[in-house]
Amino acid sequence: MKNFCHIILFSFLIFSSCKKDDNTNTVTYKINETTPGASPYSVRYSLSDGTLRSEGPITSEIWMTADMSGYKKNTIVSLYLDATSGTYDMIIYVNGSVSSQASADGGMGEQLLEAQIPN
Repeated sequence: MKNFCHIILFSFLIFSSCKKDDNTNTVTYKINETTPGASPYSVRYSLSDGTLRSEGPITSEIWMTADMSGYKKNTIVSLYLDATSGTYDMIIYVNGSVSSQASADGGMGEQLLEAQIPN
């Protein structure tokens, strides 16, 4: 019986120390309007399953998603901005840190910002 308990305990330790490859990467998208009062704008952004979600028209000076989880390693995520006027900062956060950032001008058609989820 004592040996059986040791085997069970040893097996538990082995299996509990195995790491699973879970999708713990989070992504957050943000648009910061740097010229207040610009016209409404629209955004599209990548979800963890690879599809795009669209939102707009947006009239607030700061638009930001909640932290979204489930993004796999090496995935490329995209943020699109379409505005007829104004200037904007486009930012993609990966796991809480700025991964990609760029300025965008309205009236230039849809603009794209991408980032890659790290290994």
